[in-house]
Amino acid sequence: MTEKKNSISLFLKNNIVLLPELSLSLKILELNNIDLREVVEKETTENPFLMRSDNLYNTNLAFLEDQNNFQKELLQQMVFLNFSKKEKKIAEILVYSITEEGYLEFNILENLRKHYNYQLVMFVINRLKTLEQGHYFTFNLLEKIKTILKYKGVYSDLHEQLLVDILTKKRKSKIFNTLLLDNIKSDIKEALRFIQSQKSEVAVNHPVDLVVTNEVNDFNISINDDLPKIKVDNSLVKNVKEHSYSLADKHYINEKCREANLLVKAVNYRNNTLIKVAREILFRQMDFFQGNNFSLIPLNAKTLAQSLSLHESTVHRAIMNKSISTSHGIFDMGQLLAKKINTFGDEIASDYSVKQYMKQLIKQEPHNSPYSDENIVYFLSTRGIVISRRTVAKYRESMNIPNSINRIRNYKITECK
Repeated sequence: MTEKKNSISLFLKNNIVLLPELSLSLKILELNNIDLREVVEKETTENPFLMRSDNLYNTNLAFLEDQNNFQKELLQQMVFLNFSKKEKKIAEILVYSITEEGYLEFNILENLRKHYNYQLVMFVINRLKTLEQGHYFTFNLLEKIKTILKYKGVYSDLHEQLLVDILTKKRKSKIFNTLLLDNIKSDIKEALRFIQSQKSEVAVNHPVDLVVTNEVNDFNISINDDLPKIKVDNSLVKNVKEHSYSLADKHYINEKCREANLLVKAVNYRNNTLIKVAREILFRQMDFFQGNNFSLIPLNAKTLAQSLSLHESTVHRAIMNKSISTSHGIFDMGQLLAKKINTFGDEIASDYSVKQYMKQLIKQEPHNSPYSDENIVYFLSTRGIVISRRTVAKYRESMNIPNSINRIRNYKITECK
């Protein structure tokens, strides 16, 4: 009898059919802002009873918003450079002065000098160049490549010499060391590939889904305001229902009304769930975001689900492909759910804290003898962290840090005159 009950229970579990409202809510919950925008645009076009309530929509504006996604990304990154009010104003002007070719407008310096001190303008430009996309704040290809090489920590006078030779179409370089020449060429090719990848990212860049502003004892979390707001046009619904229509017409009206209401509810559920999950994550990582701790604590979806009385799969859907802008930078929400790392003693460590320690370790390593992955495993073990060489290599690659052999090559190129 018990076996029969178990088999019936298993059958019902495996053949469960979600209600349309729940099914749609789960699908919408998985979408990030850019994907949700596409769904909303499509539905507002096809469903006569669904309307935009933000009063901003027309075809031209939608196109312009898509074009400006890249500028929005830069402005969000710029927040973390701690500019003064005047410096921020200059930076905003520079962001919107980037041409389609990926450089600053040639006369932007002349225009800015009419209102601001030249040294201040150059200070802002040089700070903006420290961003990963800082190569957009340059005026020519030579400067653009130099900015990328400096950001990657591999720039030297020899790189500039070869770049000048290439751009002035000199047939032969003055660099006689063949191996060194090949290595420098490789760095330059990587920089060009980086420029190309950044161009493609401009077109497909996902906007930030959530924005966090710090309050005194709490976090103010909101959905990024570039997401369109929708509602059911009740006046239109009332108007068409007052007229007599055929049975087929009434069926169409009822169906479209139902679809419109379902979508509005699903979007509201998605936004509320995102904020709820984000708030719980930030609360549990409070020390990190308030600067009391430099590491994220171990946290998983199951813990969040239990705390919020949600299903674990709902939490996974809420953080899937979502990004959040904070005072510490822009994070994928999945990044904030740090994995626990095995330790001995009282040490509590997450994969995030291990990566930060690895970064610091490599930054301080001797240039003539960089640490191998085995060395890093040993240093971690002295801190009570149990981790394999393979995992160290995986973490290093995820942070785009070369292995010890390539690092010593880069150090030698940088130091060579």
